[in-house]
Amino acid sequence: MSYSEEYYEILNLPISIRTKNLILRSGIRTKKQLYERLLKNSFFEIKGFGPQSQKDLEELLYSGLLNSIIDNDGKNIKPTESNLNKDLSLGDLVNILFSKFSDRELSIFVMRNLCGCTLQNVADKYNVTRERIRQIEKKANRKLISAVLREAFYINKFIKIAKELKEELTLSRWEEKLKEKQLLDETYSSYILDFQGWRPFQLFLYILLLIEKENLQKIKIEVPEHIDNLIRLNRWDLNFEESQVLLEISKEIKRTIKKKIKSTGGISTSELKKIFKNNNYEIIKTIMLDLGWYAIDKEWFTFRDKDQIIQQNPIFSACIKILYMCNPIKLDDLIDGVRRHISRFYPATSPTNVMKYVLINLGFDIKEDQVFYSGSINNILSGGENAFVSLIHENGNLLSLYEIAKGFIEKGFSLPLASRIAKLSPIVEKIEYKHHVFYKLRGIDLLWEDYENALSRNTRLDYDTKIVFSMDASITYISKIRGMSSLTGVLPINKLPNLGDGWKILVNNNNFGLLDVEYPYMWGLKKAFDHIKVQDGDTIKLIFSTLSKTVDVFKEI
Repeated sequence: MSYSEEYYEILNLPISIRTKNLILRSGIRTKKQLYERLLKNSFFEIKGFGPQSQKDLEELLYSGLLNSIIDNDGKNIKPTESNLNKDLSLGDLVNILFSKFSDRELSIFVMRNLCGCTLQNVADKYNVTRERIRQIEKKANRKLISAVLREAFYINKFIKIAKELKEELTLSRWEEKLKEKQLLDETYSSYILDFQGWRPFQLFLYILLLIEKENLQKIKIEVPEHIDNLIRLNRWDLNFEESQVLLEISKEIKRTIKKKIKSTGGISTSELKKIFKNNNYEIIKTIMLDLGWYAIDKEWFTFRDKDQIIQQNPIFSACIKILYMCNPIKLDDLIDGVRRHISRFYPATSPTNVMKYVLINLGFDIKEDQVFYSGSINNILSGGENAFVSLIHENGNLLSLYEIAKGFIEKGFSLPLASRIAKLSPIVEKIEYKHHVFYKLRGIDLLWEDYENALSRNTRLDYDTKIVFSMDASITYISKIRGMSSLTGVLPINKLPNLGDGWKILVNNNNFGLLDVEYPYMWGLKKAFDHIKVQDGDTIKLIFSTLSKTVDVFKEI
């Protein structure tokens, strides 16, 4: 063989003359020898081998010209899956990629990138500064990136196996497939480095994230988006469609789901279909389980376990208030109290079977549809709730809305607070009797006399009013102010039709809030009354415009 023939393979490589001379001076004569030497990463020991030579060899690796295997006749052949399997397993690849790491570099790499340790955590362990750890970490990453550049061909080989799985792809399935192809050892015996229990496949996934982070697509290592999504989520049993749904779930959506479950006891599958914009129950179930929730049945999701249900949630506080007043209490009564408590935000609680599950996990006992609490219960009622209890003891077991408003004013509380207690407090129960609305303490049994006494008190509050229906679709209400009405802004509805809520209160076209209708009373007029200086004995006129849904307030002189 002549001189030129002996060096033919090296001299014809598309690299600089200087790099060719360095290769030949090291004793390498064939591409196979060159490739094996590159795997050992020993060129840095050659005198004169610098950054330009390293760049030449990296570009040579990118081109794929060295990624061939020499057959027995000495001819170059294209690599096949079978001989690649023999050449390099994933464990071998990981060892090569980290082969230039010192023990300390490897330990710091694992702590920072796989265990989530902070710079301060690692610095404390090695008794150095955070800046020193940052320097070591930066140096280790450079080594890893350099090794990745050299092994682009084999990295792409393992990515190709993931691509072949198509819609079957999950991280777990990918790892299984590598084992089936004998590209991944079952044990750690072949791994020469100490990765502190981390499997080679897990390390390989981190390396793929590094490729994306460092924008290394130029080296022809391309991690497809669906594979990158699975790796970033680090969810081993999610498929591509599930990962897409999970990635699109914002922090705000997660908070919405958490608040709904925390306040109502659960969230329905039908609601989740709208939130996730996906009708596939299995995907919804997988996502909810991944987010930490529990499928109590096909229709509802709730808390996974009792550790997840913090006792400061709305359901627990509402139940404790109710049981403070009445322990035990019927399950339906308790759930209705919780419903009232959350009604400012949600119209209903979860179904009874879901609520039972939640209550039991909160520490309540349920026997024959009676709810008990064996723990100690302190008075956690608010000032307004204590005022309501006091009014019940003073006036009887049933109170009208007018009596509540009047009592709150006399005790120094505001009318809005009276409204909140009557409508939202879990200890209060609304009762309708002979077309009148009353309020009582939840769980307290009533006698016939309680109803009649409340009705008689309420009847005495009815005023002589005049109702006029006009052709312009308006209704005029004229009444003389008596008692506490001038202070409370509460008037009896009397013969008015069912008005509903949402009427805008106007005085000389100025807005004074909304009229609140709770049969047999309407209230919310206090600001308007104060503005026009309504006093006991004055006659007021309300004109309800049904077209604009406004009510104009006048004081007749």
